Amino acid sequence: MLQEVAYRHAEERGWGWGALKPLNHFWVLVRVQMIFDRFPVWNDTIQLETWASGSNKLFAKRSWHFLDEQQQSIIRCNSDWAIIDGESRRIQRIRPESFAGWYLQEALLDKEPAKLSQLNKKIMAGKFAIRLSEIDLMQHVNNANYVKWAMDSLHLDFINAYEPAKIEVNFLKEAKYPATMLVFKEEIDALQTLFSITSEDETIEHVRILIHWRERR
Repeated sequence: MLQEVAYRHAEERGWGWGALKPLNHFWVLVRVQMIFDRFPVWNDTIQLETWASGSNKLFAKRSWHFLDEQQQSIIRCNSDWAIIDGESRRIQRIRPESFAGWYLQEALLDKEPAKLSQLNKKIMAGKFAIRLSEIDLMQHVNNANYVKWAMDSLHLDFINAYEPAKIEVNFLKEAKYPATMLVFKEEIDALQTLFSITSEDETIEHVRILIHWRERR
């Protein structure tokens, strides 16, 4: 949902898929952080807002905000995006004119998405074969599936007792179908779990995820 809304917004502003494809460039999500003020419940009507919040030389900044009918916050997100050249796979510099005509707002969260550290004492937690339903039009794994795999690698008793308060994700290298992915984890403390998702032979690290937990409400 987040990427679909971001895609539509960029298309409306003339700097989306349609504008980049002839240049053999495309947007990629590099980092994201999500803060869960609460989780949606049955019969909630949700409003989703998104906006661009400027850029530096390499990353464009985007925020999302989920609100309920009373305009109370549900989920707050900040993200970093890069433009990649389809042939060289290198990041392209963000040009100032990229945001000409955009209505830029302040980022929703005070802190920018952080670079996550490597796992020091990793434990094998799961193994998942990529399914056709988990890929996008480029045959890359849809980004939401990495968090799903991390959550699915945990024990049910833990999930019944705790819920995410904050999720941070670093997307390092795209994974393509067909492949098998390995999920490793490290318990930073009782309320923080760091994950690394790699190729089956562990030569490629695709994603790092840090989940901050709280007791279920």
